[in-house]
Amino acid sequence: MFAILSLIAALGGSGLLFLGERIAGPGVAARPVLSGIGAVLVLVAVVVRIVSLVTRPTERRVLALPVAAYASMLVGVVLYGLTLEGAPVGPDSDVSTMLAVLWPIFWTAGAVPAVLMELALRRMEGASRIEDRRVFSLGSGGLVIALATSWLLVINYVATDRDTSWDTRAVAEVQASGLTRTMVKSQTETVTATLFFPPANEVGETVEPYFQSLAKENPLFVVERTDAERNPGRAKELRARKNATIVLHRGDNRQSIVLDLEPAKARTTLKKFDTEVQSKLAKLTVTDRYVYVVTGHGERSTTPRTDEAPGFRDTREVLQRLGYRIKTITTTDGLTKAVPKDATFVLLAAPASPLLDSEVSTLRMYMRGGGSLFVLLDPESEKDPELGALLDDLGVAVDRTALVHDSTFVALTGAAIDRRNVVSNRFTSHGSTAVLSKVSGRAIVWFSGAAALTKSPAAGAADVTFTVKSFSGSYADANENLAFDDGEKKSVFNLVAAVQLPGADGERGGRAIVVGDADIISDKLLRHNLPNQQFLVDSIQWLEGNESAGAEVPDIEDTAIVHTRNEDQAWFWGMIVGMPVMLLIFGLVIRRFLRREWGAA
Repeated sequence: MFAILSLIAALGGSGLLFLGERIAGPGVAARPVLSGIGAVLVLVAVVVRIVSLVTRPTERRVLALPVAAYASMLVGVVLYGLTLEGAPVGPDSDVSTMLAVLWPIFWTAGAVPAVLMELALRRMEGASRIEDRRVFSLGSGGLVIALATSWLLVINYVATDRDTSWDTRAVAEVQASGLTRTMVKSQTETVTATLFFPPANEVGETVEPYFQSLAKENPLFVVERTDAERNPGRAKELRARKNATIVLHRGDNRQSIVLDLEPAKARTTLKKFDTEVQSKLAKLTVTDRYVYVVTGHGERSTTPRTDEAPGFRDTREVLQRLGYRIKTITTTDGLTKAVPKDATFVLLAAPASPLLDSEVSTLRMYMRGGGSLFVLLDPESEKDPELGALLDDLGVAVDRTALVHDSTFVALTGAAIDRRNVVSNRFTSHGSTAVLSKVSGRAIVWFSGAAALTKSPAAGAADVTFTVKSFSGSYADANENLAFDDGEKKSVFNLVAAVQLPGADGERGGRAIVVGDADIISDKLLRHNLPNQQFLVDSIQWLEGNESAGAEVPDIEDTAIVHTRNEDQAWFWGMIVGMPVMLLIFGLVIRRFLRREWGAA
C-alpha cells in the first residue's frame, strides 16, 4: 500500500508543481501553495521509500531501486526550480539553458522506472518473496525508455533552438509579391527589365516568369531576354559584364542585379529576390510623394543610434521601397505655421515630450484640410505628449496604461516583462487592414507595451473604426507588476484606430491612423514579423487613398506561426510525456495480449 501511495505522492506532487508554475504562474496567489505542496509531496515520497528500505533489511537489494528512481525525480524537481523566475540562475544564461535540458531527463529517468517497479511490487504484496529479477528487469526497461525519450527531447530542443531548413530544389521558385506589383502598377514611365542569360539556363528559366508576371500589371513595364555572349553590343550598352545579370533601366538610369548561372550558387540571392527587385525599382521611380517626420520632441528616429530606443530604420526602408521620399519637419522648419503642401502624409512617431500648442494647432489644421496623419503613441514614455486636442479632433482617447496578457504573448526575453508583448489577429474589415483581414488566420501582429484606445466623447463628425483589437483576457496593468490584481479587468481592448474626417465640398476629408504602441513598426518588431510589415503597408496605402491596391509584403502567406504560452506548453508536454506514455500503454497492451496467447498455448 505504501508503495502505491509513494508513487501517487511523487506523480501528484509533480503535477501540482506543474500547475503552480506553468498554469498559474508568477503573481498568482495560488502559485506558492500549489508549487509548495507539490515539492513537499515529491520529498515525502522519497522519505517514505527510504524508511521502507531501512525497516526491511532483507529486501534492501530490490527496494533500493525505487528509492533511486524517486531520488532522480527529486533531483529533476530541484533542477526545475532553479530555472523558474526569481531563481538565482538568470533566464538567459548558459546555465539556465543547461538546466532546462537536464531537469526533464532526471525526472523522466526516475518517473518511468518508478511506475513500472511500483506496479510490479504492488502485485507481489503478500507473496513469500519478492522477485528481484522481475523488478530489476522492469526498472531497467523503464530507464531505457526514459533515456530514449530524453534523447529525443534533447534532439528536439537543439532542432528548435537551431531552427534551420534546407531547400532541396536546385533553384527555389520566385514570385512577385503584391507590394512589387503595386510598384509596377504605379509606373508612369517605361521601365525595361533586360535579362542576360544563355538559352535553357535553369536560373534564367526561373526568373523570367517572375518578370513576365509583372509585365502583365502595366504595359509600361517591358521584359526582354538576351544572351550577353551572342549580343555583346546590348550587354555593353547596359554595362552587363556577363550573363546571369538583370538590368532594370529607365532612360539612362540603370540598376543591376547579379546572379549566378549555377543554380546552387544563385539560390541565396533568389531567396531575397523580390525584395531586391523592390529596392531597384524604387531607385528608378521618379516620385513627388513625401513623408514628413515630426522631430524635436524626442520622437523615435528613422536613423537611430545603437544607444537609442528602438528606431524606425526598417520603416524608412519600406517607405523608400514604396517610392516615398522622407523629410523632417520641426519647430524651426515651420511646424508651428503649416505642414508643407507636398506632404503625402505626416508621421508623428512617439513624441517623448509635449508639443507646443502652435504645433498641435498646425496638425489639426492640416487634418481639417484633408491631410493624412500616422500617429504612434508610446504609453511607456515618462511624459505625456499632450496631444489631447488633436486626438479629440480625431475622435480617439487613449489610456496610457500598458496592456498585459498572462498567457498569449511573444516570449522575447523569457522574463515576466514579455507579458507586455501582446499579439492579435483580430482585424476589422477595413481599407487600412485590406490584406491582414484576409489572412487573419495566418497573420499575427505583435505589440510591445500597447495602450488601449477608445472613442473620445468629443469625436464630433469623425468616423472612427477600431481596426485591430486585443485577444480576450488582456488587462491594463495599472500597478505595473505584470500580474492580474483586484481592481483590474480582463477584456478586449482596441489597439489601432482608423479615422476618416468629413471633407468639404465633396472632397476627401483628412485621414489618420492612431496606434497605441510605437513599437509595432519599430526595428524591435518590424524586422522579425512579416504581418507587422503588412500592417505598415496597409496603413500607408489607406492614408494615401490607394487601399484598393492591396499590396502584400513578400511571403506574407508564409509568416512564422506564433504560439501562445499555453500552446507551447501543450506541445512541449505532449512530446516529452504524452507520446512516451502512449507508447508505454501500447507496449503493455501488446505484452498482456502476448502473455495470454502464450498461456493458451
